[in-house]
Amino acid sequence: MPKIRTFGISSLIPASCIEEDLVTLFHSLPKLRKVVFPRFYFTTRIAEALSVCEDLEVVEFQYNEEQGRGDVNDVANFAPTLQAGAFPVLWDHSMTVSFANAVGFFDTAYSPANITTLYIDSPEIDSPDDLKYLLSALADNCQLLKNLTLISSRDPMAETSDVELTESFAITLDTIKPAFRLPVLTLMELLHQYPVSLSLGDLETLAKQWPSIETLILSNEPVHLIASPLTFDALLPFARHCPRLTHLGLFIDATNENHSLNPYLPTYSPSQIPTLPSLQILSMGVSIAKDDHKAALALSQVLVAGCKVECGITWDERFEVSAEISETVQKRCAVWVDVAGMLPVLVKLRMEERERTRLLEKELEVLRGRTGAIRDLATINDGGDGLVCVVL
Repeated sequence: MPKIRTFGISSLIPASCIEEDLVTLFHSLPKLRKVVFPRFYFTTRIAEALSVCEDLEVVEFQYNEEQGRGDVNDVANFAPTLQAGAFPVLWDHSMTVSFANAVGFFDTAYSPANITTLYIDSPEIDSPDDLKYLLSALADNCQLLKNLTLISSRDPMAETSDVELTESFAITLDTIKPAFRLPVLTLMELLHQYPVSLSLGDLETLAKQWPSIETLILSNEPVHLIASPLTFDALLPFARHCPRLTHLGLFIDATNENHSLNPYLPTYSPSQIPTLPSLQILSMGVSIAKDDHKAALALSQVLVAGCKVECGITWDERFEVSAEISETVQKRCAVWVDVAGMLPVLVKLRMEERERTRLLEKELEVLRGRTGAIRDLATINDGGDGLVCVVL
């Protein structure tokens, strides 16, 4: 059936066991436009076979049980050799390889340059350097990229309390900077074992660089749950510079009360707090939280009506979650669920407050105008005796 355009395979058999047959099959399907795999099926040889399919537009994998799963070892040494004209029309691509191996795939003379949507789920806990190299390779070779999702493996049983290891895996602004060279990027999703190590100034820089960003997820559900450098102030740069942002995911420390949204601080200034006008989903992941009332009070000042607060984890089901980590995640999610329940009423009250303030400011401006007019008329009509009557 050489005219087949869509081919999907559901299997629990490792790709290596049927790789030869799949390669032969793909070479005999010249009209192929879409391929759907289980995880770990986009191997070196299968990639090479698909690279010569002139009409292939979509290569993807699915997580669901019906699709099945391959063997992670089949993609451990992913290193296809591409020829001129490889993947000429591929625009939507998903694969399960390490960031380091993905660099080799994209940083070549014949890498797929027309990709607009890329989804990489790595089976390894990738280093920040590998992430930076991958972003650089994509910026150099995939200028049409609009949607980018990079998921580094998160292992709940791995050591997460080693401070030195945490610092060595810090994802900084310098790590992410190469992505600034992707001119049409509107979706950036990064998930990692560790939180991003970004200051408020870093987020300001990032938000200014991406004024058209619509979805931004910055490692909001790390396994390293201990601490986050970010407070609720992390929302403000995006409120100021990203008017199209509809989905934001951050890992913050909501127990840190030293932020601009805390009405109990002497520096609190509600008139200086911008809102996130287009935000529909705020993904808190496993953000640190204890007091649902204070968290809801803070968020109600920057969120708009209809915005949903989400929480939780999407860690690989291959790994067992320790009882301690599971309990911590459940407690935090319980707080965010309560916050989500309070927000609709609080946001409505904030909107009413803003409208009343706007009307009062408008009335005050009218009064100031009248006062100014009175002073001007008094100056014009003063006959020198100090007796002036002005009627408005």
